[in-house]
Amino acid sequence: MKKNRRVHHAVSEVLATALLLGITIALFGFLNFIVFSFSFDSTATSVNLIGSISTNEAYNNITIEHNGGKSLEGNTEVIITVGSTTSKNTVQSIIAGATDWKLNPLNNDKNPDKWDFGETIDFTSHYDLTDTYIQAAVRDPSTNTLVLSVILQQGPTTAVTTNKPPTISNPNPSNGSTGTLLSITWSVQINDPENDAFTWTIQCSNGQTNSGSGPNGQKTITLSGLAYSTVYRVWVNATDPTGSNQYTRKWYTFTTKPSNSPPVFGTPSPDNNSIGAPLSLTWNIPINDLEGNTFSWMIQCNNGQTNSGTGASNGTKSLLLSGLIQSTTYTVWVNATDPTGSGLYTRKWYRFTTMAITTVNLRPNLVLDNTSGSDYTLTSTDRLNLNTSDNLKYRSQGQWPSSYSERIEFNFPDIPTGATVTNVTLKFEWNVTGGTPSPNAKLRIYDGSTWQEIVLNPSSTDVVVTRYLSDSGYINTASEVNSLKIWFQLKTNKNYYTWFDWVQVDVTYTS
Repeated sequence: MKKNRRVHHAVSEVLATALLLGITIALFGFLNFIVFSFSFDSTATSVNLIGSISTNEAYNNITIEHNGGKSLEGNTEVIITVGSTTSKNTVQSIIAGATDWKLNPLNNDKNPDKWDFGETIDFTSHYDLTDTYIQAAVRDPSTNTLVLSVILQQGPTTAVTTNKPPTISNPNPSNGSTGTLLSITWSVQINDPENDAFTWTIQCSNGQTNSGSGPNGQKTITLSGLAYSTVYRVWVNATDPTGSNQYTRKWYTFTTKPSNSPPVFGTPSPDNNSIGAPLSLTWNIPINDLEGNTFSWMIQCNNGQTNSGTGASNGTKSLLLSGLIQSTTYTVWVNATDPTGSGLYTRKWYRFTTMAITTVNLRPNLVLDNTSGSDYTLTSTDRLNLNTSDNLKYRSQGQWPSSYSERIEFNFPDIPTGATVTNVTLKFEWNVTGGTPSPNAKLRIYDGSTWQEIVLNPSSTDVVVTRYLSDSGYINTASEVNSLKIWFQLKTNKNYYTWFDWVQVDVTYTS
């Protein structure tokens, strides 16, 4: 009997172990089913979005900023809830200009059809958002997941007010300004966010008022008889009857000018810091007293020349300057004093720079001689002999004919095209050889469009000839200097040659 009890006890232990093992396996299977029955979507969008609220006088903006992660496709939905009103739009529609929505792209937007990092989406609400429930959400339809769901502001979810009071802004003169004249038109901008007609009143502390009704725009009041050095206050009220008589009230201040102002200066002539002034000029400047008082004035240049006056009235005052030096900067001091204004004065100084004067001696750079029957171009050695009076002369290639059919032509280098020419002088030394009687000779001058002629008196000995081409009206501009040609011509029945020792054109110009 004892033996049998031991066997049954052993069997019970085996069954208990088997039963425990079975329970363990069943529990593991159940947990495995629970865990792996959930879907872990590896394609869920990874993006960081930040929502915020900003306000101004007219509207409230709800903004969502893309702060990192994947770019969001055009079919991404943006959902804004204000109170009990929900507005929804896609990124694609917002980019296309959906009303009250705006996507602010980057300057170098590489994905114009997507919502990228650094870009923001604004939703403009026309409601009063004070203490109102506001939620922002963004849904990615490709994964059907919310990549943003945030409550930006706690508050009731009931309907919000849809009408706002008028806004008042941009007073002129600006708020707190000083130096205002004694008679002005004071203005302010009044706008209603819903473009409703409104009534308005503007009242100044001096008792003057103006009022009216109408649409958005600038409203004014004409103020006159204001006192010197006085602070005035202007009250503005605008009421929107459509918006349950909602109104806006503001006030502004300005200060009028002192009882007497010093004289004021206008723009001098020549202008301050100007260049290229002539060496003799009348420097002038407008001087005016705002109250119309007479004043004393003085203008002094640092070259020592001055001019002044007393008991003067408004107008232009001047100083005659002469003997100035080229390429020199001069300083002019101006003082004006109003004795009636307790000696109030204005002092300023100005500068100008005189013109640069240049004189150049132009030597021929191209000479053509056809006295031999065909054009001969002088060599550099030939032209070198024409540079100075040294008896190293150039002789015409052939003898002159009995008519003015041949010539020796001289051309010269250019001067700056923008130069102002003040003097052009032709100088040359020459003679003729061949016997008697003396031949006829002339000089022809070309300015680019017209030929002029000057009669010459040939001589068998060297003669220096000077002709003032600018004084004669032949050559007066840079363009004419740069087109200048000089022809020498003779006609004779004898065997004459010409000899030139030197030829030059002296040009003086300013720049």
